[in-house]
Amino acid sequence: MKIVMFGDEDSVNLFHLVGIEGIIQEQDDGNFEDKFEGITSDPDVGIIIISERLLIKYREIIFPFKMQRRLPIIVEIPSIIPEFKEDFIQEIARKYIGIDI
Repeated sequence: MKIVMFGDEDSVNLFHLVGIEGIIQEQDDGNFEDKFEGITSDPDVGIIIISERLLIKYREIIFPFKMQRRLPIIVEIPSIIPEFKEDFIQEIARKYIGIDI
């Protein structure tokens, strides 16, 4: 099984140094959905490492995928510049579980 890093250029380059393949996704690049579909449909990919920035920006695509499929496993890592809003976890719990923390 392969591991693929999906993130900004700096993150992808860092993971490439340790032998992990990467796909660069710039913030204003409009083809995230095509790239994500390409990675997730590859049967050889077992783990996708995705940066926090992309997770927040494309959560409408990523979270439903995580809830419906077991593989590939998606692992989030912090971005170089943090992007999380303080109420992000509460928003997720409210949306997917229906409770307010």
